[in-house]
Amino acid sequence: MYFRKIISVLFLLAPLTLFSACRTSGQAAPQELVLASGGVAHYVIYYGAGESQIVEHAALELGQWLDEISGASFTVTTDETVSQPKIIIGRNNPRTQAVADQMDFSAIEGDGFRILTRNGDVYIAGAIDRGTLYGVYHLLDIYFGVHWLSPDFTFVPSLDPLTIASSVNDLQNPSVPYREIFSADTDDAYFRQHNRLNGNRGGTHREYLDYPEEIDTWSLEGPWGDANFQEIVGEVYHRGGQIDVMNPAVRMQAAAYFIDRAGNDGRKPWYAFSHEDRGWDPDEDSQAFADDHGGVLSAPIVDMVTDIANQVREVYPEAHLSTSAYQWSFQPPMSMTVPDYVMIEIAPITADFGYPYTDTVRNADINDAFNGWLAIAPSLGVWDYNANFQNYLQPLPNLDAMFTNIQYFAGLDNFKSYFGEGSYGT
Repeated sequence: MYFRKIISVLFLLAPLTLFSACRTSGQAAPQELVLASGGVAHYVIYYGAGESQIVEHAALELGQWLDEISGASFTVTTDETVSQPKIIIGRNNPRTQAVADQMDFSAIEGDGFRILTRNGDVYIAGAIDRGTLYGVYHLLDIYFGVHWLSPDFTFVPSLDPLTIASSVNDLQNPSVPYREIFSADTDDAYFRQHNRLNGNRGGTHREYLDYPEEIDTWSLEGPWGDANFQEIVGEVYHRGGQIDVMNPAVRMQAAAYFIDRAGNDGRKPWYAFSHEDRGWDPDEDSQAFADDHGGVLSAPIVDMVTDIANQVREVYPEAHLSTSAYQWSFQPPMSMTVPDYVMIEIAPITADFGYPYTDTVRNADINDAFNGWLAIAPSLGVWDYNANFQNYLQPLPNLDAMFTNIQYFAGLDNFKSYFGEGSYGT
């Protein structure tokens, strides 16, 4: 699944340049389609005239990169009658519709896509436009060796002939639906999209950015912004460093805030609602509820956020909320379950980042907490840490552990969101 490739592109830079030289010269294999050879393009790039700006950009960008890879000049057209064989981009055109059974769009999830070769043509399409964009980037990256290693450096191989197998049927669905790295280099929207990082958390993280319209397509399947308790709950309800969690008036006030926000935003109501980044001296009711559920303070938090989400869903049935499992709320409660419309975003700030979270010796408490949340919550995210907090200019030497962690998350159906906090200030 392509999410695993995404993260390695961002953090394991030099070794990727080793994959590009194996097809730089020689004759095409018998079972390959020759897209270009000797500086001549044998295919045109075609997309439907009624496609969106996103799909149009995918087709145009594919042409630009193929020109550079092959030394040929690829025509990009909306004219279906062109006689040359075609690389067909997107689903809204007569050619793709004619092979809809083979494309099987019902099998494509989220911003996944399929790359298909049939009768000498190449088809690239997702169920949604962002999937088509990612299909083009996947073809360039995985098939042809174009690697976007930083916002200002891309490795581009020279391939002559430029070929693709004649029997490709490549379905790629994301292992983790929402993927975002929060770092200074990923402020570059093209870099983020090239590496199939579809997250745009907004709020405190990306609100200062304007995006080019041709790639301004981001996932709505993860938290939007960040709302801390005390930002939306009146000061009269602040208690012990947090809020009066079990008070029905607090919950009603928070629900009213999210209902109002959903009505004004004009987007899918998917919001974060988490405690302040400090300790909590809970009130008696909150402590009593925690004591009834394993003695952990995550219990009253989960109860409150679930109650608020239920109230919001009475008005907006598709509404989702997330809340953090972080510091004193990190351990899961006992005798509770979490509905799938409440995401628990696990933030293992106390981990030994030199070792995977699944290490039962170095990270025993972290591993236990992950397993506990997995047992009670069908929708989980992770707020990962990929920065050296002692000195942001120094690297964090945890690449092996980070890769192992991401493979672990990608293999779990419960995990819906990956947010990696990098060195976003430098």
